[in-house]
Amino acid sequence: MKRKLSILLLIVSLALASCAPARVPASQAMSEAMDAIKIADYDKVKEYLGTDSPLGDEESPAEDYDGLTKDQLAAFFENLSYKILSATEDKQTATIEIEITNKDMQAVFDDYLSAAVEMFLSEDSEDLTEEEQAAKVADILITLIEEQEDYVTSTVTVDMSYTDGKWTIDSNPDFVNAIMGGLDMTMPDQG
Repeated sequence: MKRKLSILLLIVSLALASCAPARVPASQAMSEAMDAIKIADYDKVKEYLGTDSPLGDEESPAEDYDGLTKDQLAAFFENLSYKILSATEDKQTATIEIEITNKDMQAVFDDYLSAAVEMFLSEDSEDLTEEEQAAKVADILITLIEEQEDYVTSTVTVDMSYTDGKWTIDSNPDFVNAIMGGLDMTMPDQG
């Protein structure tokens, strides 16, 4: 009887163990995060980056991020590519070295500032509503991104944490800068 009970317990424990979700390697989680960024999947990106997301945060969701629609924002990332160079992980932390390439968004932004100022100073701009001006400026940005031929490549070391059964990317301005094509999104010190 004890033998049958032991075998039954073994079978039940094996069955339960096989039903438990497998732990995803940190490198796979990083790939999933990068793929979500590339297609501007706000909800998926938020799972990995939280409020450090280049696609907006809880106060500025991607559906209307600084006047850009989700589709317009997606233009920032549609040419994004990456290669995971190395990954080390233990139970709670991981370190990923990743090479990230995107269009040179700093050059785009420099051209964008000039073009936006020129548009706002034009006589045609006076007749446009605020929404029409925002749409026109967004169109200028998208056009400049599409026309940009230069790319930047950065190699970044990214730390990840394993909590609540999933990997998340620790806050890292160098990572955000790299996926933004070299466009430095950090605020300068005010001190």
